[in-house]
Amino acid sequence: MRYSIRCSYMVTSNYNELLSYTYFRLRELFFLEKKNLRKIIISAMFLSLAVISATFISIDLPLFGIKGLELNPSVIFYTFPALLFGPLYGGIVAGMTDVLSFVLKPQGAFIPWISVVVFLGGVLKGFIWKGLKKVSDRKLRIVSLVVVLVLLASGLANRIMLLNDGIYKGYIASEKNVLDKDAVENLIEEGKASYATKAASKLSVYAKEGAFKADFSKNVNYLTVGFEAASLLGLILLIIDFLIGRSDAKKGRERKASYIKILVAVLIPGLLVTTLNTQVLIWFISIFNTRSFMIMWVLRIIPSFISHTIQAYYVAILYDVYIKYSKGKI
Repeated sequence: MRYSIRCSYMVTSNYNELLSYTYFRLRELFFLEKKNLRKIIISAMFLSLAVISATFISIDLPLFGIKGLELNPSVIFYTFPALLFGPLYGGIVAGMTDVLSFVLKPQGAFIPWISVVVFLGGVLKGFIWKGLKKVSDRKLRIVSLVVVLVLLASGLANRIMLLNDGIYKGYIASEKNVLDKDAVENLIEEGKASYATKAASKLSVYAKEGAFKADFSKNVNYLTVGFEAASLLGLILLIIDFLIGRSDAKKGRERKASYIKILVAVLIPGLLVTTLNTQVLIWFISIFNTRSFMIMWVLRIIPSFISHTIQAYYVAILYDVYIKYSKGKI
């Protein structure tokens, strides 16, 4: 009798535990499904806003007679899924924005690789934001300042070395003012070439026959103008961040996300996407095949830098509004 009661108790106890486990498991799964559904709905909303803005509010800047750079507020909208829900959502919404906006407003030939690059930019944005959440603003500003100073010092040092080697004259290198391949190789063989000259020469090792001077001058500019321009842009960003922080402090306004963090998360992928897609255009658009990458890149990177800097500011404002009214329930 006691054995029977004991067995009955054990079966009932196990049954109750099973029911309890099943209940909480189903509740957890339902919560996750509900949370994922919410993410999808919000991402779809931002996708719609991004596509509409890309289709109807975009401003096209011509480059060599055809579309060269598109400026529109779509970046503001397709950035949010990356910040709120992570790299995958950011990549999908960014890539779909590029594809759908082309379907609704086709301009020229569709190049899938451009959409792939935009997708990767959205993914990178999510990863950068995820990493920056753990970094304090002060540390980020210090690291940014150090990077800016290192870039500036590197650019100036490379310029001094290349000028001392007699590689070129003036501020910007070109086919007309750089040494030819034989002269550069002689400098290296005689041991008179500096590190910068050797680096520019190595970067030009795969240059096509007869195109050494063009490729070499491009690499010289990378090591000088490229580094100096990057440091100048970085310094401008730090000044903008300082002014915004000072303005917020005077108004007693506290942001959920600092401008410098959102700027880094938006700007780095944006400039990378612009750089990669510049090369894609050279590969796939015949009129660009004979154009200098450096010239095209400069013409595209400057507007891209300006637009992403402005867009990051609006993203920071809207992010605060979203977090405030959603009460952090993301």
